[in-house]
Amino acid sequence: SPRARKPPPAAAAAGGEEGGGDAVDGAAKWDSTGNEIAELRKVERAFKALKPSSGPSAPPGTDAAEAERETQARAVTAAADELAALLGEESAEQSRVYFRALGGLEALVDVALSSSSSSSSSSVASPLKALRAACLDEPSQAALAKSGRLAEIAQLVAVEAEEMAVAVAAAGLLYGCTGDEVARKAVADSLVAGADSRALAALVALLAREGAALAGAGLLGNVALDKGVRAALSAKSMPVVANALVLLRSSSATAQTRAANLLGNLCGEPALRRQIADAPGALAALLSALPADLAAAKRIGKSAQTKKSSDKGAAPAGGLLALGPKKKAKAPGAAAAAQGGGEEA
Repeated sequence: SPRARKPPPAAAAAGGEEGGGDAVDGAAKWDSTGNEIAELRKVERAFKALKPSSGPSAPPGTDAAEAERETQARAVTAAADELAALLGEESAEQSRVYFRALGGLEALVDVALSSSSSSSSSSVASPLKALRAACLDEPSQAALAKSGRLAEIAQLVAVEAEEMAVAVAAAGLLYGCTGDEVARKAVADSLVAGADSRALAALVALLAREGAALAGAGLLGNVALDKGVRAALSAKSMPVVANALVLLRSSSATAQTRAANLLGNLCGEPALRRQIADAPGALAALLSALPADLAAAKRIGKSAQTKKSSDKGAAPAGGLLALGPKKKAKAPGAAAAAQGGGEEA
């Protein structure tokens, strides 16, 4: 059965569940030196800066009003960037607990989505990166999944080509959250929505773009567990196999790992499995990737070798390459997940 990547659980934080009082009390007892309390105050100030107290004071439609809006937007972006730094360290568990208790996850989603029509990609990418940092631990990932907002975020993958920073930030955030089965299903359904599955096609295209391939492969490898995603990739002849094989042949061990995981999960669809088997040099590339991701490459190699014997995905037992697709979702480790490029720890 297929596997998606899921982040290792962060160390349990005091008061780690929702509920402002317990979270704040636990945070206040974090350390007697006061240094950690100072960090929490920084988090709170940045959180408040996400929500300007009022709109422009100048008359609507004037240059002065537009200048005020731009100033406010820059301040919100700066606050999001500060939050990404404050929450992105693995040791910042209490800061993430406190931020979640403040309602920070919902605030960042609102900022990202409300800014999606902005001419500035940073006004969207920055809150998405901050969200990724805030969701390094499983309670925050679960809270964001329960909010029902992941499907909206998934549509940000389908931005215009020149807004790649937004697509990469959205894919990186969703990669970290789709280790959860419920969240993964919501994202998968959103990606295949519409007659042309535009968001899914955009995600496949990220695999071929420098600076975006890792984030794209991570998320696509997870949502490829979904039968509907695999069916759409096959039915619409999206170049997912070709793009993944290019990534597999890269010199990056992380890229090889993610490409191998993606290809392995694609093998759940007979037509895609045949594409992998028939691709020139595919098996050799998989074998050469064994040191980077032994289990993933072994299982894909077996699926490719035996594709003619079974179009239902049942691989014969025995042999070096007899592993089937994995069961568990994968996502980046905490230390690297907050970085914009989607690198894996």
